[in-house]
Amino acid sequence: MSSDAVRKVLLFTFYGLYEHVTKNKKNRITTKLKPVHDWIRRKTACGRTRFTTKVDRNFADFINLFKMPDNNAKWKELLTDGGEGEAPIEYIVNFEAGLRNFRDDVHSMGTRPLRSPHYWSTVDQWRKREAYIALARKLLGLINDYRQWDCFLWSDYTLRQKLTKTFNKRHLPVSDGDDEKHFKGQYNFDWSECVYSPRKKKARVQTPRKHSTPASADTVAPTAPSQMMIYDVEKDCLVPI
Repeated sequence: MSSDAVRKVLLFTFYGLYEHVTKNKKNRITTKLKPVHDWIRRKTACGRTRFTTKVDRNFADFINLFKMPDNNAKWKELLTDGGEGEAPIEYIVNFEAGLRNFRDDVHSMGTRPLRSPHYWSTVDQWRKREAYIALARKLLGLINDYRQWDCFLWSDYTLRQKLTKTFNKRHLPVSDGDDEKHFKGQYNFDWSECVYSPRKKKARVQTPRKHSTPASADTVAPTAPSQMMIYDVEKDCLVPI
């Protein structure tokens, strides 16, 4: 607390502002100054409900195993151990299986994330990480709704850092689609069910044009010239090019 840098950081955190840029439907850009707290919350909390609302369904098998008396104490430690502990293969497999259950939600894992093993390894890291954090917070008995920016809890921040480190070390390396290498034959995922086959475009049916009643000779408009014309200044009329 005696450091000069601490005071600068403290003042910046509580009184600092940042430029929040928005764009409306007419592409008009507006800039507004907002507290740094708002930016911190946006980076740590916003948009995470897309994972929390589907935890119970997608991780049902993992949650059932977690609640078993023989697993509960050990598995609870594994959630925040930074990836240092030795996790059983069923722990790793059931989490990965639950992660892939998000494949039908474009807002969670993107569009067709399991189109191939290689493509699964290219899915944004933050998407898989947030699914893990949502699951862990539920199993730890915490509410997944973070407090707003002006009263965001320090404990929520520190827990997120522990869960992030755990996920990055234990789960991210084995979430690259190489199931045979990582899961020792205990997880057989059928990639063929997720292969994308583009839809065939339907042939466009052309309907015959409806012709209007022929006009009389007196009202027939002059036909357009068969070749391109150009205006002649001297003759004051259109002439062929």
